[in-house]
Amino acid sequence: MKPTSAETLKTYMHRVADRVGNTIAKEMGKCFGIMFDG
Repeated sequence: MKPTSAETLKTYMHRVADRVGNTIAKEMGKCFGIMFDG
């Protein structure tokens, strides 16, 4: 396995975070609420 540079690793970490964020946003829809109890 070839070594991976820090820049490449950061790039792919950002891509994963963006994709996960988009997936969560798509599944949650436009309506969102938070309730605090206590």
